[in-house]
Amino acid sequence: MNKLFRQYINDKYKEPYNFFTNNCWHKSKWIVFMARLIGLKAHLVFCVVFFRVRCLHGMPVIAPHFYSLIENEKIDIAFDPITEKRVCRNEELKVLFNIWNGDK
Repeated sequence: MNKLFRQYINDKYKEPYNFFTNNCWHKSKWIVFMARLIGLKAHLVFCVVFFRVRCLHGMPVIAPHFYSLIENEKIDIAFDPITEKRVCRNEELKVLFNIWNGDK
């Protein structure tokens, strides 16, 4: 991935998370779209994740989730930096199983 595309991913990561209008699906689909536009192999992956919510005293949650797979690299930027402090870091989302992988 080139530096400009990495910057796009970083900018998308910093966009405020919103459950209804800027969630994991919204951010991931735009990353996949832009990656394909510049000729990279990209997939949108739908899965089920497990995580603990910090602001709810570590309450365990199992939820549906989307992330991007760009040139076989997982890009998971659902939560912005502020939301990561309240909920959990994107790296802490543990994929239990994939449901759908774009082209497969």
